[in-house]
Formats: sequence, C-alpha cells, structure tokens
Amino acid sequence: MSRPLLLAVSIAVLVALASCSPPVPKAYGVYAREGRSLVDLTDRDASNDWDLADDIAIVVFEREIAEPGFTPDRDLTLSRLAYARSEQIHELRLDPRSAQQLLNRGPGSVPITEVVNLPVRRQSAAQRGAWVTSGGPIAVRYEPVEDRRDMIVVVPDAPLPSGSYAITRSSPAGTRRITFAVGLSDDLQRRQEATCVDEYLYTVRRPEGFQGWDQWLTDVTNMNQERGRRSAGGNPVLAVKTEPCSVLNEAAKGRIRIPSHIQGTEASVLKSWLSYNPTLRPAEAKDCDCAQDLAAIRQLWENPEPYYVKADFNGDGVQDFAVVLLDPQSDHKWGWNAALAVFNGPLREGMAPAFFKEQIGSIRGALLYHSAKIPLLTGPWESEGALLAPKGETYTLQ
Repeated sequence: MSRPLLLAVSIAVLVALASCSPPVPKAYGVYAREGRSLVDLTDRDASNDWDLADDIAIVVFEREIAEPGFTPDRDLTLSRLAYARSEQIHELRLDPRSAQQLLNRGPGSVPITEVVNLPVRRQSAAQRGAWVTSGGPIAVRYEPVEDRRDMIVVVPDAPLPSGSYAITRSSPAGTRRITFAVGLSDDLQRRQEATCVDEYLYTVRRPEGFQGWDQWLTDVTNMNQERGRRSAGGNPVLAVKTEPCSVLNEAAKGRIRIPSHIQGTEASVLKSWLSYNPTLRPAEAKDCDCAQDLAAIRQLWENPEPYYVKADFNGDGVQDFAVVLLDPQSDHKWGWNAALAVFNGPLREGMAPAFFKEQIGSIRGALLYHSAKIPLLTGPWESEGALLAPKGETYTLQ
C-alpha cells in the first residue's frame, strides 16, 4: 500500500473512531448525554431538560471531582423527585411517656408502620408546594472519562421511567441539586400534576416540664440531631409517608359539597384545594345562626353571602375571591373554628390560596364585608373588624 493511501486510510479510521466516541462537554457543568448529543442541565432557560430519553447518562464536569477525597458513591446521588402538594398532619394521641420514648429514638428512626395505626388527636392540612425525594437512591454505575480526572459519567443500571429526577452533588462546601425529567412536558404545572403526591406526617406533642435527670441527659446528647428534626403544626414529626394525589382526590369526590352560590371557576378552584384539606368545608349563612344580623349586613354591604366575596382585592384589575371555611376539628381554647382563604386571579384549578389563615375567630365572628371603598373586612357584626390588606403576592389582616 502506498504511503498516501495508507495516510488516507489512517485518517479515515481516526475520524470513524472519533465519531463513535461519546461526546464530551467543553465547559464545566452537568449534562445529560442522549446518544451523540449533550443537553446542558445547568441551563435553566433550556426547554429540553424535561423530555429526555429514558436511556440517558449524566456527565458531571466539575473541578472538585479531581480533588482528593472525592468518592462517587458518597458524593453523587441520582434520585427520583415528586411534587409534594400538601402536608396531611396527623397529631397522635399519646401519653407523655410514650411520646418521649418515640422522640428519644431520634429523627427518622421511627418506621411509618409503627405509628400509622395509632390514635389521632387532631388531623389538619398545610400547603407544601415543594419537590421532594421519592424513594431511595437509584442504582447507577460510575464511568471515568479517559484523561479527564475532573469528569465522571453517571449511568443508571436500568432505563429511567417517565418522571422528574435530580442528580445531587455533595461536598464540604454544601449540596447542589440539578433537576431534569424524562418524558414530561416543559410546562411546570403539568410536571407537578404528573408527579403529584401528598405527604402524611405523624406528629406528637413534646412533653412539657422537667422529665427527670436521665431524660435531661438524653436531651443534651440528642440536641444536635433534634435541631434537624422536621416539625409540622408546631409539633415534632416522627414519621412521614407519601401517597399519590389521586388517593385524596378520589376520596374527596363524595365528601366535598360546594355551596350553590359559589359557581364556575371559583367552585372548581375551591373544590380542587379542599380535596387535600379534608377537615375544612365552606361556611354557609345558616352556620352563623344570625338571621337578624344578616338582614342588616345585606342592607349596608354589597356582598349577599356572609362567608364569600368575589372582587378585586389587590387592585390588579383581576377578580379574586375570598371564602370562610369551617374546621370542626379545631382545638382552639376559645372555640375559634373559622379559617379564611383568599385566591388571587387569574384563577386555575389546582392553585393554592394567596392567603390562608386558620382560627381567625368563631364562625359567627368571621363574617365578611365588602363594598366599593372597602374590598374586604372580616369580624363579628358591629365590630371594627380586621381589614385584608395586600402585601406583595399575599395579604395581611390589619
């Protein structure tokens, strides 16, 4: 073979080999490798981070990877994410000694099976609205990149099902989480709906007063780990489980009744929100047992219903609505069982209130008043009441 021909063949072989080798990023970052393409997962403006193929690999290109002490099994984690819509808080009814024994075991040490069937003192719900880890770490293998100590490839052992994911990088400087999705829409609301869960939190009241010197020593020993314990409703959390949002949605179908004076989109928004707030129901005029007061209120104020107002509360030109809700499980010492929720327009099903406050008063003391000059006032009839005032994207009661 002549030298020119040999050279041409060699060049062709090198080109072929180069075209077969996996792509390598040129700038620091975290990338999804899809066949011969790289998707920059650190580019938040990219729309293709959410519809990746199920057979992707993750390329992590960071200076810290080349430093001594980096361990992939410890410092890199691939996990599945879910959108936690709400916290379903179950405050357990336990005597102080039993409660303290469970708390002494430390955060995350009480299995859910041990508490899920215990008697419940009170059930409540709270808005969560956060992406949380679902299940344990995903099984992966780590592949080095030739001649690149600052680069490593994370390869899942099996194709990733449709869903949201995170690659988490831990280091002494802190934790960095990069999110992406497989086979989902780039629309945030649709991704939330596709991965929606409700968190069920089992809490207990922490015993008050001096529990003895042995318990004092235990409290001192456990002080650091107790700082990291999650709380809900003012109480420490013993255990957490998650369920798909469809579980509460299905249970709500026969439970929720929206009063006839709440119609259209307002009714859909309220019904969707109440599906994961099972202890609340919309208050109605008959709940206040104040027919004579209502007659006077309707003459002086513009809202015909004492517990529902539809108006523009924040001055943006879009209709909002406010509704008073009754909480039969309220344990307020004065019997305050009314809550107030305000939803800002434009309205859409699945949205959360811009403002929500529990125990604003008794149901008779939480009447709503609206006029052209006063967007919303709440309180007992013939009182000064509390004015709903806009504050950024939410409100305050003044």
